[in-house]
Amino acid sequence: MPTSPRRIRDGLDGRPPQRDVSAAGALRILLAAIALLTACTGELAGGEATGLAGERRAASGGPQGATLQALVLERAAGIAPQNRPYIFNSIQDCYGFVRQVWNPILHDGTAHPEDYYPKAYNRARWHYVAEGLPVTDAPSSDWVYFSDPSVLLPGDVLATHQGHAWGDTWHGGIYAGASGGVHYQWDNTVDNLNGAYKRRFWSGFRYYYRPTHDRLAAAEPEPDWPQTRALARLPGGVASLALDSFGGLKPHDGAPAPTGGPAWDHSIARDVAVLPDGSGGFVLDGFGGLHPFGLGASPAPAYTKGAAYWNGWDIARRLVLLPDGSGGYVLDGFGGIHPFAIGGKPMPPATKGGPGWPGWDIARDLVLLADGSGGYVLDGWGGIHPFAIGQNPVPPGANGAAYWEGWDIARGIVLLGSGAGGYVLDGFGGVHPFGLGATGRPGYAKVAPYWDGWDIARALAILPDGSKGLVVDGLGGVHHLSF
Repeated sequence: MPTSPRRIRDGLDGRPPQRDVSAAGALRILLAAIALLTACTGELAGGEATGLAGERRAASGGPQGATLQALVLERAAGIAPQNRPYIFNSIQDCYGFVRQVWNPILHDGTAHPEDYYPKAYNRARWHYVAEGLPVTDAPSSDWVYFSDPSVLLPGDVLATHQGHAWGDTWHGGIYAGASGGVHYQWDNTVDNLNGAYKRRFWSGFRYYYRPTHDRLAAAEPEPDWPQTRALARLPGGVASLALDSFGGLKPHDGAPAPTGGPAWDHSIARDVAVLPDGSGGFVLDGFGGLHPFGLGASPAPAYTKGAAYWNGWDIARRLVLLPDGSGGYVLDGFGGIHPFAIGGKPMPPATKGGPGWPGWDIARDLVLLADGSGGYVLDGWGGIHPFAIGQNPVPPGANGAAYWEGWDIARGIVLLGSGAGGYVLDGFGGVHPFGLGATGRPGYAKVAPYWDGWDIARALAILPDGSKGLVVDGLGGVHHLSF
């Protein structure tokens, strides 16, 4: 899972401010199970009209997938301080808090940040919307049994029983994801913290609500117009190619025009990489297909062999080429790294030590060290995960990196040619330095684009000496950086 929490402490460097999605007490363990269950007895009285029991179901429209996951965790953090201490009244108790989080999102698809602490908020405001979570529906087949929290998705509605029931043996919460192999939940209970906090996952949760789980798991629909997806810098300078989601390649800063290459009438292109000699490169589609193109008068390179392919499944995310141009690797959304060869060249070695998130599409970018001995995978929260190629040692871990726990906002990663550090790009355009091993962070960018509150930055490139760089936005603009 994404690495242990490391968060931006402020917004003074022109980057997104911290979203507090790991409220105080996140690393504390819940009290004994019996104490937790007793703490939920505030749900005995109910207060709901019983005639509505089991009749409400989550609306099917609105945000889904990673966007929905982020909205739920954002709102949980935003209103948690207003649900402290625990109150035994069906509103400011365990399922009361869960419904405060989910119901407004189900109602109109927004997280309603106007409710967030320290703003004034009526905690009963969203309890009775028609699209809200069900009440008193136990037993219900809409609630699915699980034995391993790894099957859960951030934002899942959790329960101790197969459905909601008022009573002193029922407890509810929201799955908050995993960090460093440890699972977490948001819930409201009486313990040493007393109220709504992010806590370590409690083993008493055994059911999740299927209608909301299905929306959390759904793929986000692609737009029917091309958006810029990726950027490849040509060797020797800032000349580059921007890739749109239909497969179109647009040269910038003197890059030669591409020849050949793919073209689609829908959004399926995912990444582009240029060969070390600048003669051409490859476009990656979402199924894992690798499509060669030439640059200028150079012919397209030979087709690849041995590449992974997921026919009909949009799961391929990023592409890198080895420094000698003999092959490369494709990153899938779960963190898998898959080798391929170009033409008659030998297959690259398998990788070792890398991350893996089975069933969770959270891997965002892939980068290799200049000597091809290993590299790093970036997850959506900003975690940087080293891996080795073949028998080489695993590279050192990152230090000083930005991290947004529970917020899928990291978009790209680059390394300096020296291998001493690099930069992570966030969706707003923030460029965050990090060091590797015992080496400190490089300097911040002096000139860089920034879109406050707009997730539009897509990819980052940098010269090996770290003097200049490029950011491409989702509308195709290529912006120069200086350091």
